[in-house]
Amino acid sequence: MSKHDAVYRDLRKKILDGTYASRSALESEEVLCKRYEVSRPTLRKALDALKQDGLIHSRQGSGFFVNPPEFFIENNLTTLSERYAGQHVSIESRVLELENVPAGEMAEQFQVSETDSLIHYRRLRIVGGKPHALENTYMPLYLFPGFSEKALYGSMIHYIEDECGYSISHVNKRISAISARGDVAELLNVKAGTPLLQVNHMVYLLRSVFVQSTEEITLDSGITITSVR
Repeated sequence: MSKHDAVYRDLRKKILDGTYASRSALESEEVLCKRYEVSRPTLRKALDALKQDGLIHSRQGSGFFVNPPEFFIENNLTTLSERYAGQHVSIESRVLELENVPAGEMAEQFQVSETDSLIHYRRLRIVGGKPHALENTYMPLYLFPGFSEKALYGSMIHYIEDECGYSISHVNKRISAISARGDVAELLNVKAGTPLLQVNHMVYLLRSVFVQSTEEITLDSGITITSVR
């Protein structure tokens, strides 16, 4: 991991978990350079990446300031723990299915052969003791040969980056409205026909390596889009 990426990830974590409060100022560049033991050009690369992600903004002569969550939450790949940081709620997972399956029709997407294996899992995410989201996910086995059920009880993003050492580059999202049907309604403990959001996440590593396809069906009530100039 490069130095500027390490600084970026640490500052990002502190913004998302509330260490740096919304609208608060970051320390001066001089202080941050000393803390992270990096040069000013390296620090600025990290700050530029945070700005690009909507996490901070700069004011000429005043420094860098943390944006409110609505500026960046929907545009960034955030874990449930990060979304609920500071709210003191429990986050759990119930594994519904875990298997290896042939890539088949998804082979081209993952740039593997049709007979190569993908990890497939379904899990129910539980927030504050209540069902919150269903995830149906595929990942290429060759990138995660030691994958086990244990990883599914925590953040998969942290597993990919922190345990496996990969760097996530970006995620594409497709969002649509659906209504609860069958086992989805039962697992999420809602009535059939209840409006839900379906979010399809396509996660890429550096150099555009496609690493994860997830269909998430969630009780989140809506998507907020904020434009700034």
